[in-house]
Amino acid sequence: MNRKVSIVVPIYNVEAYLEKCIQSLIGQTYKNLEIILINDGSTDNSPNICETYAAKDKRIQVVHKPNGGLSDARNEGMKNSNGEFLMFVDGDDWVDLECIEQLLNQGQKEYDIVMCSYIREYPNKSMEKSLFQGDKEWKGDKVRNCLHKRLFGLAEEQLRHPELLDSVVTAWGKLYKKELLEGYHFVDTKLIGSEDLLFNAQIFENITSVKYIDKPYYHYRKSNTSSLSTVYNPHLVERRLELYKQLEKEINLKHYGSQFQQALRNRIALDMISFGFNEINQKENGFGKKVRNIRGILLNPQYRNAVKELSLKYFSLPWRLFFGLCKLKLAALLTLYLQIINFMRNKI
Repeated sequence: MNRKVSIVVPIYNVEAYLEKCIQSLIGQTYKNLEIILINDGSTDNSPNICETYAAKDKRIQVVHKPNGGLSDARNEGMKNSNGEFLMFVDGDDWVDLECIEQLLNQGQKEYDIVMCSYIREYPNKSMEKSLFQGDKEWKGDKVRNCLHKRLFGLAEEQLRHPELLDSVVTAWGKLYKKELLEGYHFVDTKLIGSEDLLFNAQIFENITSVKYIDKPYYHYRKSNTSSLSTVYNPHLVERRLELYKQLEKEINLKHYGSQFQQALRNRIALDMISFGFNEINQKENGFGKKVRNIRGILLNPQYRNAVKELSLKYFSLPWRLFFGLCKLKLAALLTLYLQIINFMRNKI
């Protein structure tokens, strides 16, 4: 196999983690790589680290740009890439040394996308996250019915595991055929909050074959306290509401139909999990303020209509209770329940 793989690495103030990331890329067992380091206006030592490694390895190119956010950095990386395949790796994450080789080996049958499971890396523990049970492949209509629709939201039996709502939406952990990304770009997170979801929802319209390898080649760092996934986000709800509009627009524009509409409504209802924990983790607000904020979400017409339609029959008892409280708009009890869950989760 002599096909070039481009790896796009968006970088912003991750000096503590960046060397581990870069070393995992230059040490890949597959050598025909193009490693594109996008310094997105970092103010720490990240730019110097990038240049030091670029001087040692000719496969590395460094692009320095003013800070524009994660989406802008990825778009710049795609614009500068020349490989037949493309992979995104965040600057505070890393991959196993055989990652690219293994994904390419599985892609010999010309899958449009090859993806893998991953490991969530906490300060004192590592937790593997499987997206599906065992290796899988999808072709033709199965891509649309099993994967594309799942990006919009969970449906029926999938609701047994609401914690897997966003497990397949990430841009990282996937090896894309580069030609399928032409003409697409990531929308700014400041507008929609989750750039990966909308990007893949648009990309998957043209995907006809996907391979999943149930091996955790990607390491997703959860110990970076400045990452988008760990910092309290005061704009989370408003940006998610804009994301829903964009997804609704995709469904209507492409005539995806009622099943996609229902999946999206389920996503909106299930998003109370992230909305709730976002509020709980706002340390400056007291219990009363948290209750008022959560009540505001429950009373939002779009959320209220979505959770009203949510079927509870697939959920386990704890989740049935959680979404039952959402349906009844019992904000105080829901806030207390979230605090208990958060306490127990932090103890594990």
